[in-house]
Amino acid sequence: MDLYELVIIHACTLVVIAVSLVLGYELWKRYRNTLLTSSLLIFLYVISIAATYAAIFLFRFPTPEKNLVQTTGMLIPAIGIGGLGVIPYPGALFSIYLIEPRGKKVWIALVSAIEALYLVALIFYPPAHVEVRTGVFEWIATGAAASMTYLTLIIAAVPVILFSAFSIKSMDRRNRAKGIMLTLSFAMLAFFVTICDGIGGYVSIGARRVCIAIAVILLYLGFVMPSWLSRILKT
Repeated sequence: MDLYELVIIHACTLVVIAVSLVLGYELWKRYRNTLLTSSLLIFLYVISIAATYAAIFLFRFPTPEKNLVQTTGMLIPAIGIGGLGVIPYPGALFSIYLIEPRGKKVWIALVSAIEALYLVALIFYPPAHVEVRTGVFEWIATGAAASMTYLTLIIAAVPVILFSAFSIKSMDRRNRAKGIMLTLSFAMLAFFVTICDGIGGYVSIGARRVCIAIAVILLYLGFVMPSWLSRILKT
């Protein structure tokens, strides 16, 4: 891995962590005002992104060859790779509680069963440090845990499906824009976080980390909707 790609990875990972923490703070204030389950769940979703990528940042800090993982054993990889499979769960529950689709209990039971299977698989098949391309090593899920990673994509797809339906049905321009931004954000996070970072494939690390940073920024804009963006949507 060359220095240029490493700088991009570190910079974008820090953006992901910082934006997630700022958004998490805004969502926590919203939860304290509303005490709604959906508000708590989306807060947990965003904080899980920040915590997971804080651990993943340490995989290559200060360098891929010399980092804190070497002195802490499996603790940091377990948090990072385990977190990649946990992130979609509160996001899916949030969309279910917010939009309340038909068969709500079935949706909840399905995503909960998949998440439980993933966590059990992770216990028996811990992350491994493997060479994904010449000279580039990654911590990734292995064995049954890697297979279950593809099933967690079902969990990650739930908010994509529900928010896309919401944005299509909405007649309000502002709400439709929010729905589209959230749909794009959840879709990008589903692919680049759950699959690409989870099993270390399809897209280079630098490119996927750029896409994850963009997705988190879209998530922030969709939930916070700054005044300047609201003015643009009204014109």
